[in-house]
Amino acid sequence: MKTVSIIGMGSTMIKCPFKGEIWAMNQTYKVAKRIDKLFITDPRINFTGKQNHDFDEINGLGIPIVSLHHFPEIKNFEAFPWDDIVEEFKTEFYTNTVCYMLAYAIYNGYEKIDMYGIDMATQREYILERGGIEFWVGFAMGRGIEVTNTKGSMVCKPAMGVPYGHKYSVDMRAVDPYDLLKLNKEERDESGDMADGHKKRAYTKNTNPART
Repeated sequence: MKTVSIIGMGSTMIKCPFKGEIWAMNQTYKVAKRIDKLFITDPRINFTGKQNHDFDEINGLGIPIVSLHHFPEIKNFEAFPWDDIVEEFKTEFYTNTVCYMLAYAIYNGYEKIDMYGIDMATQREYILERGGIEFWVGFAMGRGIEVTNTKGSMVCKPAMGVPYGHKYSVDMRAVDPYDLLKLNKEERDESGDMADGHKKRAYTKNTNPART
């Protein structure tokens, strides 16, 4: 079975056994144990005006570098086949580098894709990028490709942990430690004032300098 592991900078990258073919992206090569192919979609200059890439380091890897951008400094350069892939899949829905890597794997006939460190757990990633990865994961699965991910990743995971419409459990002591939801409005207002008072007194007590 033609298999590849795609690794990112998320904390679940530690789950990767680094066996078989390994693909990394952008700066991930700095922390990965080993990689067989590096994908670069970040441009030459970042928003601060500084260089995004250390081409000496990248050339020192001695592996193929796949990129949307042409970098003459890169020795083992491979242009991402944008036109061919867009023609094949009829979409330009790419929200981050992982999307390009998934599309590239599908296009090149991989039968199994494992993902490590593709967590998408921060707010920015969730809002701007996660949907694209989920689209390409679904695209791959629709073509019969086996896709696996780590338990800690948020990709293809419902927010409540269970499918919409199914029951889910909530720890009410964490949500409502003062049982305010059980009280009427007048009692809630009064209890809220009391709770605030307790917090203020605790804060004052904890922040007073020690007396000598």
